[in-house]
Amino acid sequence: MVPFHSPCSNDAFDATTGVDVTKPESVVNLTGNWPLVFWLSIAFLVAGVSLMGRLVTATGDGRIIAMLALSIACGYVYQGPPFRCVDSFKGTFQIHWNILRLHLLIQ
Repeated sequence: MVPFHSPCSNDAFDATTGVDVTKPESVVNLTGNWPLVFWLSIAFLVAGVSLMGRLVTATGDGRIIAMLALSIACGYVYQGPPFRCVDSFKGTFQIHWNILRLHLLIQ
């Protein structure tokens, strides 16, 4: 379930910036429904985390959920606002801009 979350959330985030407008393979472009793709990605994430939670409960090994959480956090920092490290396929780093925006939000 979690591997489905990543491409769907990436397409939803890219659709908000407009970088996927010319990508016919974008799930948002295929469906024409940004909210559907966004909430579907959230549903995949919740289903995957709950299934992993059942696995942790069955095995008693908390490292599984810790690795999953770290993996999701790394993916979100890479592709999700306000932390987005690259501007889709343009290769321009936005870290300085995101730090500035966060600084302005904190003040």
